[in-house]
Amino acid sequence: MLRVARCTVVAASITLVLAGCQDAAAPSHGSPALGATPTMSIQANPPFVLHQVPPASTDNNIDKWLSDHFVWLYPGAERGEKLFVHLPGGANPIQVPASFQFLAREAARLGYHVIVLTYPNQDRGIELLCGGNPACEENVRLDIIDGGDRSFPVVDVSRANSIDNRLTKLLERLTLDHPEEGWSQFLNDGEPNWSQIVLSGFSFGGSEAAMLAKLHRVNRVTLFAAPRDADATAGGQPPPWVALGETPSERYYGLVHQQDPLSALTLTSWREKLDMQQFGEAVFEDASMSAPPYGNTHMLVTNRRTRVGTDLNPYLNAHGSAATDQFTPLDAPTLDYPDGKPQLRDAWRYILGPDQEPPALTVPADFTVNATSPSGALVSYVVSASDNVAVASLTCSPMSGSGFAIGTTGVTCIATDPSGNQASATFRVTVLDAPAQLANLAERVGGLGLLPSGIATSLTAKLDAALAAVNAGDIVTACTKLEDFINETQAQAGKMISATDATLLIAEAERIRAVVGC
Repeated sequence: MLRVARCTVVAASITLVLAGCQDAAAPSHGSPALGATPTMSIQANPPFVLHQVPPASTDNNIDKWLSDHFVWLYPGAERGEKLFVHLPGGANPIQVPASFQFLAREAARLGYHVIVLTYPNQDRGIELLCGGNPACEENVRLDIIDGGDRSFPVVDVSRANSIDNRLTKLLERLTLDHPEEGWSQFLNDGEPNWSQIVLSGFSFGGSEAAMLAKLHRVNRVTLFAAPRDADATAGGQPPPWVALGETPSERYYGLVHQQDPLSALTLTSWREKLDMQQFGEAVFEDASMSAPPYGNTHMLVTNRRTRVGTDLNPYLNAHGSAATDQFTPLDAPTLDYPDGKPQLRDAWRYILGPDQEPPALTVPADFTVNATSPSGALVSYVVSASDNVAVASLTCSPMSGSGFAIGTTGVTCIATDPSGNQASATFRVTVLDAPAQLANLAERVGGLGLLPSGIATSLTAKLDAALAAVNAGDIVTACTKLEDFINETQAQAGKMISATDATLLIAEAERIRAVVGC
């Protein structure tokens, strides 16, 4: 029966995911039930959508490296027209798509369609496969991509098992099963639409990403602790295949741990082979004064204690900590990060590409208030903002609760996210002066249902006289007429005018007196 992986992605479940979602039901080199109906499971992990797709369900000729592909979306994000494809490192069981959920979710938050692909990540590293022979390393990398036989018998990858075929078949499957999610845009005449793809990889997978970027002009390349191939015939320096090709240097970004045993080799590859040093020297992302955009460098180094580090060995598996869930360091859980916020989140986000989605900003409709003094009124209002990542700041001018002058004032609010994207909105607050309030009060008196016409006429006449005095600048007369209005209303309270209506009319007249300056 075709395997459909099922695992819960919640806090404190990483160990369970690594052990229970990769090899328990089907070993990475086992035989699938060929010909079974293609299917996939959709994991509920709000606000994310996760599709776990068995590779053989997309092509029944795929018969090795069978851990599920992990496919992520973040419905709350304004998705751009870019696909993030991440390749795990070499050697199962840790290096499977289930091991890169923190990184994948961060890419999804940025609006990417995200695929963490299962591919022929060999059980042995490139050093053991090729012994430092640069020609062998290049041929192995190419055969994994297209299923050629250049490196046979060192590796044996069929066309069906290649990266090219797996990615194409997965995109076709997602397009068929989830047409509303927009996967078809990443296919072009039956092949991946490389110009819209961000290639990413960790370690062995990072080297494959670099080779793919050499062959195709891609949108971006993100290298985690990679490349790390070495040419034994040249003193352990990067082999000739590590070089620029179709993708220009400005699209390469990388992150490596300083304590990674091969960090120097990786940095040499970045500087001398991929020409990334032209954008600035490597920056320690965890330095006290370091923060995005890190001087616009394309090379980041971390020296953080790893997730599995101890007091005696704080950098245990420094290599894996650059991206792998089991080793990357976490802060305490939060509402947005129930598993714990990755300490490398800002560095990841920087090299993945800036968040381009501005916050969603909600402001009130234009509204009117009454002045309460000659200078205007204190005005309060409510605005809110949300973002696919977080709202870094929300400011309005004039601020809620501040004094607004008589007349109409525009209020401009600006919401900013951690990447500097901004949303702004303006609404108008009108503060009514004494004449406008007097006119409204007269209208209210006229609207009192059963008020005898003589009383209504008397009260309205006092308000009309106050209005004329205000317009003439005669404050004394205006105050006297308003006081007369208040006295007559009090005399009729509970009689011709209900106590409730009288209280309201008197309060409005007292407020107008304050505005006039009585």
